[in-house]
Amino acid sequence: MYELKIALRQILSRKKQTLFAILAVALAVAVITVMMAMLSGFQDELVRSSIENNPHIVISPQDEGEEFIHLYRYTSALIAKKEGVIAVSPKYLGQAALEYRDNAEGVSLQGVNPESEENVMRVNKDVIEGDLLTLVHTKYGILLGDRLAENLEVHIGDLSLIHISEPTRLRRISY
Repeated sequence: MYELKIALRQILSRKKQTLFAILAVALAVAVITVMMAMLSGFQDELVRSSIENNPHIVISPQDEGEEFIHLYRYTSALIAKKEGVIAVSPKYLGQAALEYRDNAEGVSLQGVNPESEENVMRVNKDVIEGDLLTLVHTKYGILLGDRLAENLEVHIGDLSLIHISEPTRLRRISY
């Protein structure tokens, strides 16, 4: 009981300092609470976007030396028939250089079927200009990220060159 009397005497004798200390602790608790709420929300958003922007299962060729899965249409059809499978989209990955006028950039190519890719990844909602599904009717169409298009100074409908290990072809731009 003696300790309580001493504590009360000290607290009441220095009212400004006591008020300042209480406000500082209250502010610190409020800041920590807000930060924890923000981090929790950020974590939920990060998990949601990671799940949404990546396929749940990726099937690669059996042998490391192979570049693609032979009979991929047949394999895709078999996978699509499995119970619980919502969508399947075959994809071919490769490296290339994309050139427009005097600008060139190294790129990672993803060859996709726009319709099946939209069912898996919901890409069209992130397209700024144009439409992913218009690539279905384009023989040599390509979809670019906004930063790549800005770096190349390229616009929708422009013709650009893609340099790959196969013969060079002109591609029409969509992003």
